[in-house]
Amino acid sequence: MLPNGDRVVFLGDSIMEQRLYTTYIRASSVTRFPDWKLRFWNAGWGGDTAWLRMRSPSDEARLFAAAGEEQQKMIGAAVNGPLRRDVLKLEPTIAFVNYGMNDHNYEAFRDDLCQAHVRGQAQICRLVKATGARPILLSPQAIEPRSPQPAADPRNVAIRRFATGAGRVAAEPRGKFLNQFDPYVAIMAREHMRQENASIGGGDEVHPDPPGHLLMAAIILKRLRAPAIVSRVAIDVTEGAVAVTEADRSGVGDLTWADGIPAFDRTDQCLPMPLNERARLALALAPMLHRLDRYDLRVAGLPATATTSSSTASRTRPHRDELKPSGP
Repeated sequence: MLPNGDRVVFLGDSIMEQRLYTTYIRASSVTRFPDWKLRFWNAGWGGDTAWLRMRSPSDEARLFAAAGEEQQKMIGAAVNGPLRRDVLKLEPTIAFVNYGMNDHNYEAFRDDLCQAHVRGQAQICRLVKATGARPILLSPQAIEPRSPQPAADPRNVAIRRFATGAGRVAAEPRGKFLNQFDPYVAIMAREHMRQENASIGGGDEVHPDPPGHLLMAAIILKRLRAPAIVSRVAIDVTEGAVAVTEADRSGVGDLTWADGIPAFDRTDQCLPMPLNERARLALALAPMLHRLDRYDLRVAGLPATATTSSSTASRTRPHRDELKPSGP
């Protein structure tokens, strides 16, 4: 998870600028660790690319035709000033970087575009690292065509190769790569096999609505090792001997047992991550509450007809761990 004291900047394109999945990452952090000092800024800009097209317009035909040192100089000229102005002046300790959707130009894979994308990502990482901050590169999101095989769409094939390039950049010292593309596509493929015109993300092919953003956030939080437990209490009332057997991130007081009914006060140290009501359709797609937002109460020793446990995890269907990427 994000360390205490972090100053976090989100840098990317229109999907970042929607301020949906980034808000879930922030909400998970501040509700799970309310005493921590964390700051967040969103620097997303619709239409932007890894060479910061929207912040510093370039001669892209010349940029894509260039190679080696010539292209590197053009990338540096395009990236350096805007990155210092829009990101580095905020003195971040962590910068989430998510580019690639516009970089591939919504067409089949082109090596010239991918080279510019990789060099742009590398230049951003170099400048972020030079300040002592840590870049975290996110793979681009998947496009969701209305077809039974979304992974085979040429645009998604191209995005996957762009994500591989970002992974190579992040493999350098002090970098990190979070692969959200593969697990998202795996869930998308499963649902599209069931219904060809399915839409797990909502919205259009490129821009997910709240359900898609919640799923993206869950994948990212899983990779950040966000803790699953919000708080957990276990009570044993076997033969009327009432006792608290576990209190994780919670305090229990005034525990009583009368007429076969346990009663107590529970004071939790944190809260479950709040969910946008419009995003709840995503809860049926993956075990995100079980993996990221568990709020548990377990009571042992009750009669067989009584409810013995409850948890926010019970709101989801059983699934394999589909939040875990198969790639880097």
